Amino acid sequence: MALKSRLVILFIMISMAFLGLMARGAYLQLFPHKKLKTLMERQFQTKVTLRSRRGSIYDRNGRELAVSITSYSVYADPSLIEDYNRAARKLSKFLEPSYSTLKKKLMRKSTRFVWLDRQISKEKKDLVAQLGLPGVGFLEEPKRIYPNRHLASHTLGIVGRSGTGLEGIEIAIDKKLQGAAKKFFVKRDARGRPLMMDLHSLEPPKDGEDVYLSLDVELQYMLERELAQALTLHDAESATGVILDAKTSEILSIANIPSFDVNNPFNVPPQYRRNRAIVDTYEPGSTLKTFAIAAALEKGLVKPNTKINCEKGEFKIGRRIIREADVNHKFDELSVSEILAKSSNVGSSKIALMVGDSEYRDFLQKFGFGRRPNINFPGAAQGILRELPWGQHQLANISFGHGITASAIQIAAAYAAIANDGQYRDPSFRVGGWEESKRVISHDVAQQMKFMLMGVTSSGGTGYSARVPGFPVAGKTGTAQMVDLVNGGYKKGEYIASFAGFIPAHDPKYVIYVTFDNPKNKYYGSEVAAPVFSKIAGYAMRKSGVQPILISKRNLLDKKWMNIEAKQEQEPVDTKMRNAMALVEKNTLPQLKGMNLRQALKISSEIKADVKIKGRGRVDYTVPGAGVSLNDDLKEIRIILKE
Repeated sequence: MALKSRLVILFIMISMAFLGLMARGAYLQLFPHKKLKTLMERQFQTKVTLRSRRGSIYDRNGRELAVSITSYSVYADPSLIEDYNRAARKLSKFLEPSYSTLKKKLMRKSTRFVWLDRQISKEKKDLVAQLGLPGVGFLEEPKRIYPNRHLASHTLGIVGRSGTGLEGIEIAIDKKLQGAAKKFFVKRDARGRPLMMDLHSLEPPKDGEDVYLSLDVELQYMLERELAQALTLHDAESATGVILDAKTSEILSIANIPSFDVNNPFNVPPQYRRNRAIVDTYEPGSTLKTFAIAAALEKGLVKPNTKINCEKGEFKIGRRIIREADVNHKFDELSVSEILAKSSNVGSSKIALMVGDSEYRDFLQKFGFGRRPNINFPGAAQGILRELPWGQHQLANISFGHGITASAIQIAAAYAAIANDGQYRDPSFRVGGWEESKRVISHDVAQQMKFMLMGVTSSGGTGYSARVPGFPVAGKTGTAQMVDLVNGGYKKGEYIASFAGFIPAHDPKYVIYVTFDNPKNKYYGSEVAAPVFSKIAGYAMRKSGVQPILISKRNLLDKKWMNIEAKQEQEPVDTKMRNAMALVEKNTLPQLKGMNLRQALKISSEIKADVKIKGRGRVDYTVPGAGVSLNDDLKEIRIILKE
């Protein structure tokens, strides 16, 4: 082939290759591959996310439980900082990261955007701004604050630095609280370094929704305070309490002691932060006898006055013997009402055997045992309710609360079903958002159980110390051995003391359940938990304004508390102040609602406890509420003002 022909062919081939490259380049420019597009975006732009203001959480009366305040995050463009040693030294005086950490960030000349510190106060922000360092800027960001610190800490949960709920209610309704964050893309230069931009000019993200919980701040404070005092008194390992609305099963208060400061949640181990009232289960002990007797009444097997032979304290089932909790109890014949009042293990065992395992298991399930409650809270436990068949000895054990586990919230909800005339509702944190009730026992049986549970708190009953002067109380004591999860069986000499009940017994308003793990010296529910129930229930009734049923000198004092707000509206200012001062002298917190700041300050100056005032205008409420004793255990009083 001639040289000329070969040159022509070579030219054509080179031309075709060049045209192919041009076509490929044009294709990539006009129709880029997804992978290449992603690489391009990663190389020439970076993403900055601005979080929305997280919705606030309030109690049922609009009192703040969790709020988001404005904080400031500090960022820098390292390429604009000439002396990073000097800048890091100055910044370390006011920012959380150490000098060495700040220095490393400022040395990164290859990037043009780094966070130096997040969510600092305005005071710190102003101090940093006064340094006048080039390349250092600020961005407003919301920060989660819990004004009541320890109050309801296990329920509220915590929020991470990124603004996402991590535990408790904060994660349960995270999407509702979060709102919609805004994501912005920052252009990079030819070397891939982010270019600075005016973050203040960006459109703000959409705020999250505010949420109202069923909790009552005043009841929550009282519950936590009484549990903490009793925990110290009896040297117990932990304490738990639940207060429900008897009609709706709304959770008015739920507490675990020891608690923690929600503003500094990572100062305690994770296990200290779990809401044990909802996520932990244990053997409930004698508080379960109520349901064995209710099942027998519902099936028509017994009546309240039916006599049962209690075998003088020892009942043999096969090779095993059921004994009374107290070796001195050698009951002969007891009526069903007396079995409940005196908390006879033998009596409840015989009644459960009459009911049978299948019927009794179904009955317990109706009351919420053995299933996870329909409560919007992470990790809610279902407890253990073993599958059938049950042996006679197992059935007997379950009748008095052994061989079955339940959470505090499950036990409280089960008692609420009796208080609510036999209609069960799942416990709820929503205000007015309860579900339709389900009838689990007849109205007549519920009424019978109310009167029988009143017998528990009468003279001769195990719950005598749970009484509240002026109001009939219905309830049941519980004492159960603590299960040894490591070695199996039970821990020697370690018990769970509890009391479950409602008040007033004839027309229940509150269901209250309290329990203590491993109290020392005294360990019976009648000695440890019942007196705490009495204090909490008494305060709740005074707060509610329900008139006492029985008349006594003590009740007249309570009656004054119930009407104090109405009377104060009519009293002259001088009289109001004089009466309030007189109560402080008697070591009692007066009703401050409606007073102006000057009046509140004058009265609070006479109180030894640490008094904190928040807001402006007139006094809206105090935590704790009026009527509590100003003793040495009361360390802090919060006075909330509202215009």
